[in-house]
Amino acid sequence: MRCNLFFNLVLIRYSRYDQEKHFPVSTYQGHHIPGNIPHNLDQTLEQLALAASKGSDVLCMPESFLHGYFEEREKAEKYSLDLESTDFSKLLENFKTFNTTLLLGPR
Repeated sequence: MRCNLFFNLVLIRYSRYDQEKHFPVSTYQGHHIPGNIPHNLDQTLEQLALAASKGSDVLCMPESFLHGYFEEREKAEKYSLDLESTDFSKLLENFKTFNTTLLLGPR
């Protein structure tokens, strides 16, 4: 299976100041293993490092990439994270060393 990191240059116009700013945005669409959070986290960190090395300000990952997409409610609840839990805090520690903003929708 082929995975791609797309690198885009985005132009934003600040109408209040009538200024323009360019900033690079990367998007990733690739294979993940539903329910295999360690593997998917490794993939996320690898793509974040690649995006950062290319000078991206933002990396957009697919929604629920870490946990997977589940049609059954029981599986979705099994792999979901409480955003106020210590597990979620530990997960966030993985991203502290990057200056690139990560857009990743946990479930």
